[in-house]
Amino acid sequence: MDPLTSRYAPPRRVELRLVLAPLAQGRTDPTLRRDAEGWWLTLRLASGTATLLLRERAHEVEARAWGAGAEEALAGVPALLGRDDDDAGFEPGRHPLVARLHHAHPGLRLARTGRILPALVPSVLGQKVTGIEAKSAWRELVTRHGEPAPGPAPYGMRVVPTAAAWRRIPSWEWHRAGVGPQRADTLMRVFAVADALER
Repeated sequence: MDPLTSRYAPPRRVELRLVLAPLAQGRTDPTLRRDAEGWWLTLRLASGTATLLLRERAHEVEARAWGAGAEEALAGVPALLGRDDDDAGFEPGRHPLVARLHHAHPGLRLARTGRILPALVPSVLGQKVTGIEAKSAWRELVTRHGEPAPGPAPYGMRVVPTAAAWRRIPSWEWHRAGVGPQRADTLMRVFAVADALER
């Protein structure tokens, strides 16, 4: 299957490492990987699932996408890479540390995926446990219950489950992933209103 492709020329410098790495739930996150090809992301969008490959090319970002949601994934690249950042009122010179960090990382932008569940689920999984435990639970649950990534994604990449698929995960699977009843119950309440949250 041939990918859809596009190029994005950001109005300001963008470093993919600084923008995308914070989206990963650890180095073994099945929804985000970095390899010699570039940055791979899996997405569940309104139009379907997609795999997105991003590469830095001089002053542009080359994007390739596969899957039913490929067109929507490509359309979302500018927002994903921080085009909509609003730094009005940001005065890094007011504090020496902020000024130094701002100078050292000019390509940092705030990623915007437009999706709530892939951010909210790891936040709930991370309550009252170590980061290692939370990332392990995310990896196990998405690997076991997510869909295979479309296209030629690296081995083991998965797309996050739908809210309905999350709700169907039996209690022993949550337990097996190290997620206690309190966090599992909280997530079940989240999944019950997932459509409203996404709207």
